[in-house]
Amino acid sequence: MIRNGCGPTSQQALSQDTPALGITSNLVNWLHVSAVATAGAGLRMHAYRLKPEALPATGMQRLANPSFRMAAGKVSEYITANEAAERFPAFIQSCLAGVTISTNGHGGSTTPENERRCRRVRSLSR
Repeated sequence: MIRNGCGPTSQQALSQDTPALGITSNLVNWLHVSAVATAGAGLRMHAYRLKPEALPATGMQRLANPSFRMAAGKVSEYITANEAAERFPAFIQSCLAGVTISTNGHGGSTTPENERRCRRVRSLSR
């Protein structure tokens, strides 16, 4: 699969045991594709350095190597075993356990434990 490096398209490809070629043009995509490449499940190319005529030789032919499909399969197994959609609600509940949320606009409890949990949730949303 050829993609621009965004997370959802990578996960779609990898969840189907398909290696991915990420053509990146920004830091966020570069970081994401770097993780895929480090796992051996794909390749990273920078859009500004890529010559379209070289794409078949440099990217697609290299991805035909069976090692990329095997690595994509391992990533697929990990994605399946760690289904985020199923685990996320329980994670948020554990982060917010004991946190008092006010509905009167004056904020909730500010105990040290609540502050720690709120910092944790905020850091995950960045």
